[in-house]
Amino acid sequence: MLISRSITRGIVAIIITLACGLYGIVNMIGFAVTNRLIVAEATSVANSTEWKKYEEVREAIKERIAWAEKAIVEERSPREKSRIREYRDKRTEELNALEPPMPAAAVILADPQTTWFSKLFHIDAEIWQLALPVPIGILLFTAEVLSFVFAMHLLTAALDAFQRSGAK
Repeated sequence: MLISRSITRGIVAIIITLACGLYGIVNMIGFAVTNRLIVAEATSVANSTEWKKYEEVREAIKERIAWAEKAIVEERSPREKSRIREYRDKRTEELNALEPPMPAAAVILADPQTTWFSKLFHIDAEIWQLALPVPIGILLFTAEVLSFVFAMHLLTAALDAFQRSGAK
């Protein structure tokens, strides 16, 4: 419609539409990449926090066992040595019973698409986190353009039908 009235206006309209579309694509890619990276970072932090807590508990128990070993050697009373051995044995059992944190599959695979693509193509998951949102932005822009063109077609057809009905 714009091109039929003025080629310059039509070209400007096409340039503006493409510029807005490219901005929309970049915006959608940025949002999706940010979302993927935030989820991955939060998962990484949660995993490292749980593992750090586990290591701290293990170290504390090991320190108690080392203290008991040293106390047994230094203690003179057989009764007190027996009590300390019992304490040491309980701490050793506690250490042996301590299980490392086992994250759920949802935590390990915070972004299953990137994990799948990285294993399939042997490319780092971080690269996939940045690459996967690109087609989504382009597809959404394409859908927006097509729906706009379809809506404009319907609108112009409706206006034409309205004008014809008014002319009769």
